[in-house]
Amino acid sequence: QQQQQPMLSASQLKKCKLLASQLTASVSIQLLTTFVRSFLLESNNSRIRSLTRVFLQALNDLGTDSQRERLTELLWSLWPDLPSYGRKAGQFVDLLSCFIASKSDQIAAEAQTHSERAVQLLKTQNRLLARHRNSHIYTSLQGLVEFDGYYLESDPCLVCNNPEVTYQSLKLSSLKSDMKFTTTCQLVKLSGSYSISKFVARISDVRRTKMVRTINLYYSNRTVQSVIELKNKRSMWKQAKSCRLSPGQADMKVDFPLPIVACNFVIEFADFYANYQASSETLQCPRCSAQVNANPGICGNCGENVFQCHKCRSINYDEKDPFLCISCGYCKFARFDFSVTSRPCCAVDPIENEDDRKKANSAINSLLERADKVYKQLVTNREPLERSLADVGESSGETERPIDSETGTQAATSAAAAAAAA
Repeated sequence: QQQQQPMLSASQLKKCKLLASQLTASVSIQLLTTFVRSFLLESNNSRIRSLTRVFLQALNDLGTDSQRERLTELLWSLWPDLPSYGRKAGQFVDLLSCFIASKSDQIAAEAQTHSERAVQLLKTQNRLLARHRNSHIYTSLQGLVEFDGYYLESDPCLVCNNPEVTYQSLKLSSLKSDMKFTTTCQLVKLSGSYSISKFVARISDVRRTKMVRTINLYYSNRTVQSVIELKNKRSMWKQAKSCRLSPGQADMKVDFPLPIVACNFVIEFADFYANYQASSETLQCPRCSAQVNANPGICGNCGENVFQCHKCRSINYDEKDPFLCISCGYCKFARFDFSVTSRPCCAVDPIENEDDRKKANSAINSLLERADKVYKQLVTNREPLERSLADVGESSGETERPIDSETGTQAATSAAAAAAAA
């Protein structure tokens, strides 16, 4: 914003200041506080926090003196809550420092008050770290082994254990746990719940006898044992996009305005370009490679049915020449390569009836049992670690040279093994 301001004309800058003034005046302090908490502190997306920081910086630069003072006091009112936001508070602290630096005319008493508030919070947090029941163990282990986590905590930090996961472009096949086919659909059960922002289809080896005209994309965020359970339940599928392809089109890209959350995904080849010469097409026998007329489709040389799947030899007796093999999904008319830009996310099934409630209770109980088991493992790791560190300390006190005796080495090794187990 600061870089763009000099490029604005006087009238444009005046309009921007008027907009900022009206916006600040029309929003209550409670709503503005909620906005700052939600987007500058609580958001797990660093890009959103950065954009919020730029937006608030612009309000401050374009606002009046009283509006700037109001915004600065709002940030200071949230200062005591910063420890609970951990690394997410970086943009907040940066913004507050800019606000303070821009107030060159602030009185000494006000600056002293703000400095004391900042230093007092840092002292409080440093005391909490120094008095933490596991701090001496972590300090001792850092001199013996390398580790990048605090594995003895039974109450983990909700910020550090909720890292920002970036979107990655992956092949759809790498995310699937199961896949079923119909003559015109690929039904994919994903290995988990994913947030999908982009879908890409690469089409090659296109045969003009049967070219796709329309591709529909559907998704469902309901977890099922097998994706075939949703095959005939259209009400459980939501349409993400319908795409029209030109004849011979080689790729298709879909950017979703809002990422979709999916546990299951369907690619439907809904419509095809008409080809009236397809019935007179000459086909190749999958067994002896002889040329065979499409009608009747039986090889005169070896007697094979030329409409069988070239990959798995399955024959669809309900549809003579399907677009997809219902057994393996092979398509003889084109080759498709699908990829999605996605990231893992957390999603739960909606509870709509008694069966859904029982299923949710069962999942909750299962997760609680796993959490309790892990907690007990963490508790049991503490005692052997303390014993091993005590052995290392005694061995270090008995000799002035580095620990290279058999006893010292074994103690250090046992400490490292215990840390690795933790």
